[in-house]
Amino acid sequence: MATRLSVDYKFFKNKSQELQDYISNNLLYDFEFISNYLDSIESSDQSSCIEDLKAQWINCSQPLQYGQHLKGKLVLFDFFTYCCINCLHVLPTLREIERVHSVKDGLVVIGVHSAKFVNERDTSNIEHAAERYSITHPIINDHELTLWNMFSISCWPTFLLVSPTGRMLYVMIGEILVNKIPQLVDHVLRYYRGKSLILPHELPILKGSVATHSFLKYPGKIHVNSESGHIYISDTGHHRIVVIQSDTSSIISIIGSGRIGLRDGPIAQAEFNSPQGLASKGSMLYIADTENHAIRQVDLERGVVSTLCGTGKLGLDKEGGGVYKEQEISSPWDLEIGGDKSQLLFVAMAGTHQIWILFLTDSLWLKGTSYKAGTMLRFAGTGDEANRNNSYPHRACFAQPSGISINRSGGLLYIADSESGCVRSLSLKDGAVKGVVGGGLDPLDLFSYGDIDGEGRDVRLQHPMAVAYNLKNNSVFVADAYNHKIKVISIVDKSCITLTGNGKAGCVDEMLKSAQFYEPSGLALDSVRQILYVADTNNHTVRAIDLIAGNVSTLSLENTVYSKLEGADGSFDVKVGNTCSLIIVMNFSESLKVNPKSSWEIVVPLQSSSYVSAPVMKGKISLDSTSKLLLVYSHADNPADIQVFIHLYLEYCEGVLCKISQKFYSVSFLFDDHCTELEQSLSISVNELS
Repeated sequence: MATRLSVDYKFFKNKSQELQDYISNNLLYDFEFISNYLDSIESSDQSSCIEDLKAQWINCSQPLQYGQHLKGKLVLFDFFTYCCINCLHVLPTLREIERVHSVKDGLVVIGVHSAKFVNERDTSNIEHAAERYSITHPIINDHELTLWNMFSISCWPTFLLVSPTGRMLYVMIGEILVNKIPQLVDHVLRYYRGKSLILPHELPILKGSVATHSFLKYPGKIHVNSESGHIYISDTGHHRIVVIQSDTSSIISIIGSGRIGLRDGPIAQAEFNSPQGLASKGSMLYIADTENHAIRQVDLERGVVSTLCGTGKLGLDKEGGGVYKEQEISSPWDLEIGGDKSQLLFVAMAGTHQIWILFLTDSLWLKGTSYKAGTMLRFAGTGDEANRNNSYPHRACFAQPSGISINRSGGLLYIADSESGCVRSLSLKDGAVKGVVGGGLDPLDLFSYGDIDGEGRDVRLQHPMAVAYNLKNNSVFVADAYNHKIKVISIVDKSCITLTGNGKAGCVDEMLKSAQFYEPSGLALDSVRQILYVADTNNHTVRAIDLIAGNVSTLSLENTVYSKLEGADGSFDVKVGNTCSLIIVMNFSESLKVNPKSSWEIVVPLQSSSYVSAPVMKGKISLDSTSKLLLVYSHADNPADIQVFIHLYLEYCEGVLCKISQKFYSVSFLFDDHCTELEQSLSISVNELS
């Protein structure tokens, strides 16, 4: 990367601090003050000036250069690394800035990915992260930290604002003041437009980098309910929860419409935003709705989703004590049920580097303190990012805890502390925090990572994302995400060895030593069958590790009905307006002797469920040779063309032989704003079976 820079850092830092002091102390900025500040930058011979950028680029078809593409553009550089929770927190603000000010308007946001971990230096891994977190603006892979060092960057995230003339205007460190950036950008663009220095040309930007069409998209966490035999999968990239049967892998239900939002109600209409951790108690499923900064509850018997805690906005509170939705929280990443009556919900609060508790019922806690149901508060961690163990939970520090698992008999909570590269334990009896494996001696050392098996602190992990305790042999499984491995810790001697994964990113089902994973982030143990399930995030799959047979397989989650619909026996188009009721009449040939056991089913894909509903989803074939089905189309916000399917399961007789046949039909609702019909009918004739 041959980036050139004429710079006087002392001048720039002094000027930048001047602006920082101003925006920190003022809710509304005075345009005259901003103009005078920019005048002083542009008129100074000491101003820093960027001349060119040469690097590996993502989300654009060619490198962007100041002499060509970025001339006449206000550029906001975001120095980030995709493992960092603070970097993720600022993305909504950046999206909003980009929504208000387009490239044609004169603003260009460029991510500068300066990796912390070795695994993050790879361009393909950054492309996956961009897709996972919906980053559509251009990204530079600063894998050698050239720009990082050139601009003396010292913290993730850091923002650097550069003028249309290529001069460095302002640098801001951390996420705390990120909400100040939109107003600043407004004034700076106004200033340069007034001087006719903004150019309206477009850039060779590609929206998105990795096309993902699999059933799952970046699954983050997984949970096994041994009593029901169900496995719950956080289909994080699709903003939903997939429920499957553990012994057959058949899909039982889907929780969530797949649309981003914070919406309670029936499971087909509920909305989530990048859900992660899962836990269950009886008929209740709990969900860490990470980017909604909320804890959600699903009543599995009633099929209803509700919000327990969180306001839907990023919280800054590091103490808690509020009740239910009054309590703000920050990026909950994993959940675990605990307590002598399973009345406690432990939360890995990655956003504030802490472990929290939600009291599901009125309860007594440490030192006999009583808490009302719905109270949510900090259990351990100061909120400072560090690897600090302590006998007192409020003096300990964590570094982005991302996975938790309980040892009920031992009264311990095991924690995958991702940014410190270690596994920690938290006593549920007295709150003491101790190291298990990995990490450095210095609590502030968050760079002691690698891929080394061994014992205690000699172990090196690379961004562990999940843990799962195994009572059978008193061990803890670890998803060592950036090493693409699953490891196992013996609690007795704190030894840690690789269970499976050869260290190369891939998706290979083999015996344990030769299997491959790609940034696995979730673990769940079926303790009865001794099968360890893995949310293999970048492979968009769930893997099953048979601990007895010693092999790895990939679960086939394909819904057989959906797969067969591609070869539909007939397709029909219906034009609709804002709302329309469609009556479908199935006509069967009189020559067909249809058994009354025959049935029909309406299949509404997940992405269509917010638009199309059917009062009755399943029914029996009528003996009078006709069956009527009803579909109701109604768009709530944005009109869309929607496709639904009809599945016929028919038993019939030919002579003395009884046979079974299936028919598949598709119906496409095509939105037409000129269509005013509120009711339509469609006739489908079934004449032959095979």
